[in-house]
Amino acid sequence: VIMASTTLFVSNIAESLDESAFQAIYSKHPGFVSSRVRKDKTNSIVGFVEFGTHEQASRAMAVTQGHVSHDQAFAVMFAKSQKRARDDGSRESMGQQRGGGKMSRHNDGVGGGGGG
Repeated sequence: VIMASTTLFVSNIAESLDESAFQAIYSKHPGFVSSRVRKDKTNSIVGFVEFGTHEQASRAMAVTQGHVSHDQAFAVMFAKSQKRARDDGSRESMGQQRGGGKMSRHNDGVGGGGGG
């Protein structure tokens, strides 16, 4: 069963918008749980906002889509499930580890051992 996302991903956030100001924009919406901002791989500011239900997140997204703060308009979408992304990553790295199988050819402690 695919769970509908309750987390919004917000991009195009101005550098000058701090975390408390970002939270103030979303905390007035019904169902607000938490928010955080951070820099992504390209050093752009992005935000994540968690709501109680998919419907509450959807309403907040509709209201804040294109919200202009510090001369930049928010781009708001549902966040991808972080659990699923992590699962894909671990499967991928397991495959890479399996590929370098030099250790399996080395037979430690098999054979040998002249006793008494």
